[in-house]
Amino acid sequence: MRNTYYIVDVAMFLSFLIAFFTGLIKWRLLVDFLGITHLYFVFPMGTIRVWHEWSSIVMSLLVLIHIVLHWKWIIITTRKIFKKSIRSE
Repeated sequence: MRNTYYIVDVAMFLSFLIAFFTGLIKWRLLVDFLGITHLYFVFPMGTIRVWHEWSSIVMSLLVLIHIVLHWKWIIITTRKIFKKSIRSE
């Protein structure tokens, strides 16, 4: 099971990086401000848009899988937190 967690987490991180950097490239004001407009010649805007959209979709699905894989831990931890807060009142 740990291998599954690792694979999901690494894939989620990689898809985040792709979405993050393509998002920065799509942000024309930042690209113009930094003076790296040559990126548009290396990666056409259509390609950047497709990579950004698909990596965001993949990241969203991996976040859902991550939550499902850790659901038991989420429930147990939430119960512990609320039991502590009820006792302290």
